[in-house]
Amino acid sequence: MRIVSINVHYQDGLGYQDYYLGRAFIEAGHEVIFVASDWHFKFPNYNTTVKHIIGERFTGAGIFRTEFGAPLHRLKTRNILGKLRMIGLKEKLAELRPDIIFCHGVFNLYSLSVANYGLQNKVPVIFDDHTTSNVRNNKWYIQPFYLLFRKIATGNITKAATKVVAISDSVLEYLRKDLGFKEKLQTISLGADTDIFYKDDKEREDLRNQLAISEDTILITYTGKIYGGKLLDQIPKSLKMIDLREKKVCLLFVGSVAAEYQEEFENILKDPAFRCIYHKSVTPPELRKYYNASDICCWPAHATGSTVDASACGCPIICNVMLSERFSHGNGFGVEEGNTLQLKEALEQLIFNQDLRKKMGAAGIDFVQKKLSWNAISKEFLS
Repeated sequence: MRIVSINVHYQDGLGYQDYYLGRAFIEAGHEVIFVASDWHFKFPNYNTTVKHIIGERFTGAGIFRTEFGAPLHRLKTRNILGKLRMIGLKEKLAELRPDIIFCHGVFNLYSLSVANYGLQNKVPVIFDDHTTSNVRNNKWYIQPFYLLFRKIATGNITKAATKVVAISDSVLEYLRKDLGFKEKLQTISLGADTDIFYKDDKEREDLRNQLAISEDTILITYTGKIYGGKLLDQIPKSLKMIDLREKKVCLLFVGSVAAEYQEEFENILKDPAFRCIYHKSVTPPELRKYYNASDICCWPAHATGSTVDASACGCPIICNVMLSERFSHGNGFGVEEGNTLQLKEALEQLIFNQDLRKKMGAAGIDFVQKKLSWNAISKEFLS
């Protein structure tokens, strides 16, 4: 089957959903072709956070190859009120003649065009969206655009879609409340590459020795982009609310630091109350070692697919409560963004209960292997 995957921002090297789904489909014997704009996403502090991984924001139009060899058609793009319009998309679809289309993103300038192409040519379309409540645009001037979208786009997208997928329950609420979808909705979580992320006790021992972290020290780890919106200061603030006189705690941060957040982040690292370790971004196989070395992985704010990778390695997680599908299988806790008391309570339970950490870690491994490997998720999309 020829699958065409459309995402205005396709990016090798960052481990996003369309990358892993495409690779899984190819491994299952399908042909996959990617279509994207000639711009990478405008990540916060792009030059210091992701440029060294994916290169310049502007890629140029043309036909390229992904890291795993799939064709990638990048189209010239026009910016219209902050939204990107890929020029010649319908013509490109006519050229590629897909058997099925994956359209990543719903509230944009191409989803209706894709839906209309699917209806006119009897090609099934699967839509998916990642707009969690924390990144939803709440500005007053956006509301009329939501209303307009519901009137002119939601109906045709629903007709064309075999399913409209949300990657979390928070996204499902957005699709219903803001965009007016009522039918064909389904939640399918992000996944983990279980060939890369898995439990390894030897890696735990080796990395903890390398970092001079004793086995009786509780290692709490954050991974990902490092900037103000991630609320990393909430971790030491919450820990200071706990009586840790009988416990050793070390904080580890792995990721690229935004230039504007550098000073504030250095103040976190210098906090005399805890030993803090920083390491710049690493490749996924290296990242696995850090998850294996950790006792708790913690993301106080925003959404991240890293929660699933950590669970695959047997590390209990703490993440944003809006990602309920990530921790509701006995593998971690959800906390409200900015709620230091909830974060304190979750950290306290895990710090002082080794049996709970082991139980949650084992539950995470079982959950990811059975439900959240990209192989399993790719089958769920096509079922």
